[in-house]
Amino acid sequence: MIYGASIDDKGDGNPHAHIMLTTRHITPEGFGLKNTDFDKKVELIKWRENWANINNRKFEGKGLAERIDHRTLEAQGIDREPTIHLGHEASKLEKRGKRSKRGDINREIQKRNEERAAEKAQQEQELTKIETNIKSEVIASNEKSVGDEHTLEKTAQHLNKLKECYAKLEKDLSELISERNKIREELPRLNFRAESIDEHTKNIETLQSKITELQETRQNLNLLQWNKKQETDQAIKHAEQETLRAEIFFKNRFGIDPDQASDEIKRIQKEIREKEADLMTKNAAILDIMDTQDKILLGYHTQKLLAETRHDKENLDKLLQQMSAPPETVRDRLLQERIDRRLNIIPDESFQKVLEKLPPEYAQTLIEERKRTKAIERERERAIEQTKLLLSRY
Repeated sequence: MIYGASIDDKGDGNPHAHIMLTTRHITPEGFGLKNTDFDKKVELIKWRENWANINNRKFEGKGLAERIDHRTLEAQGIDREPTIHLGHEASKLEKRGKRSKRGDINREIQKRNEERAAEKAQQEQELTKIETNIKSEVIASNEKSVGDEHTLEKTAQHLNKLKECYAKLEKDLSELISERNKIREELPRLNFRAESIDEHTKNIETLQSKITELQETRQNLNLLQWNKKQETDQAIKHAEQETLRAEIFFKNRFGIDPDQASDEIKRIQKEIREKEADLMTKNAAILDIMDTQDKILLGYHTQKLLAETRHDKENLDKLLQQMSAPPETVRDRLLQERIDRRLNIIPDESFQKVLEKLPPEYAQTLIEERKRTKAIERERERAIEQTKLLLSRY
């Protein structure tokens, strides 16, 4: 790349640089084709990472504790909606104790972050309480007689409560994802409308400039240039007709007059900013729900696995079926089936997490029970394969 750079420092506390870069290949014949790699997001991420590393080396060299992370808050695992850049003018107003539009936006974002943090803290507290109750009562249930119907019923009630909580979160998650996807669909449409309005406005302005130039040319013609005047009059008339057609097309397509274009573009840009902020909020809420679901899932799997060691575990399954409300619609039935699969099929990763939460003696019991269950499943699969093989011979 070839670059030209200039540094502006007017002593007003806003020193900055203007940098212009070539984006075309340099060949012996001069500039060649444009390098489209520079337009790719992966390149931007590399540049941002390099910029962060350079700054961090400088900070470290000066003994400063500040560090820059080029990644998004989401990529860093930070559950916080990012604020927007204030800019020089807004910063000056805020420092003088005056409110600015950008400052107000940041205050709203900070308020939402505080509300989300408080809500998450409450959820964490409730989940911790649920997990503590689950662990203590499940262990207690296994220390008592395996035929204790009261303990079995309490276990079923806990499992059913977790299942209901998980189902509610699943519905909330589905709604949030639907709303998020709707915003994602709307943003390109809004951007396209703003770009189209701008493009057609410039086209109309070009036509109007052409009319102005022709009118000035007409005024400068003398009496002896009659033929030239007639040609210019025809050109003006043709340009006016073109402009009128362009204005009619503009109004029919966008539903506004051309002189309203600037206000409409500003309105669209404001709507885009609001939707982008809403999108980030919804993404954060989706991550919160998924995190909560993971914890509920772990709690459910913990109690379910411990209940599997009981000789009367079939009675637990019957109690759970009795407690489950029948689905009212096909959609509810499909949702219930999906949730049941997630709750009752325990992958190895979840199994290991459950073991880490339990005392060694219970962990060992579960390991032995899981080995026994897997051995039974393998025998069942082998029997099925042998049956299929026998049937294929006849």
